[in-house]
Amino acid sequence: MFKVVAIMFAGIACGYLFRKVHFMQKLGNTTYPIILLLLFLLGISTGANQTIISQSGSIIFQAFVIAMLGIAGSIAGAILVNKLIFKRRKQ
Repeated sequence: MFKVVAIMFAGIACGYLFRKVHFMQKLGNTTYPIILLLLFLLGISTGANQTIISQSGSIIFQAFVIAMLGIAGSIAGAILVNKLIFKRRKQ
């Protein structure tokens, strides 16, 4: 994980240093297709992994539960902020 973050920051530094170079300005147009290609390759890699495919039902269920709990927590937090902060301003 450290490698990924280090590579990202190295890319940010290079982008900052070479931001006035004409080639670098045109590179931004290729970002979206490259991300799509990487997602496609990630899908191929995932589909070829027998362990992930055999446990996909469990993984999907866990992802669903985590997403629903995240949504419920966000709603509860918004309600709490609304009651504690915004109701005081109206009084």
